[in-house]
Amino acid sequence: ATVSILMTKYYTHVFDPAQFGVLALYTTMVQYLGNFIGFSVDASAQRVYFDYKGEERKEYFGTVLIFLTGSAFFWVIILLFLKNAVVGYVGGTGIMYIITILLTVLAMYVNFLSRIGYNEHLSTLIFRQSMVQTTFNHGGSFVFIAFLKMSILGRQAGQLAAYAFNAFFYTIALRKADILKKKF
Repeated sequence: ATVSILMTKYYTHVFDPAQFGVLALYTTMVQYLGNFIGFSVDASAQRVYFDYKGEERKEYFGTVLIFLTGSAFFWVIILLFLKNAVVGYVGGTGIMYIITILLTVLAMYVNFLSRIGYNEHLSTLIFRQSMVQTTFNHGGSFVFIAFLKMSILGRQAGQLAAYAFNAFFYTIALRKADILKKKF
């Protein structure tokens, strides 16, 4: 939380009010799109998590991942058709819009994987992944903004990198712990 507060001060310093407003709209879009893209299955599927054991749990993971992927594919196609209208209304660029969509999809998968960590009481993993998320999110954003001069696109790129690394490391950790076994 402290890092987020400090970096928000940094972001308000380096972005003018119009840029910060556009960034805030895209950030809000990520939060709302997440509910549409995954139909909140990443969260609601956890209600029955402990109902499945052994082979059934593998099928459960496979089914949830198939649904999330199919839904993401469907919504990404729809959202790509809406790109010009949304960018025209919200502002920013087409690449910002596409990054927002990718960010939303990755966030959905990370949310699903983190809920598995919570269900399995893997507090060390969850803490470590929170640190990975924070480090790559704000550290990457800082590098993209300060050194690569990417402005608000740099902030989004930092977030995208953070979610990509988080999904990658969560998947590896859950597989090593022999938890994330799936059968499609």
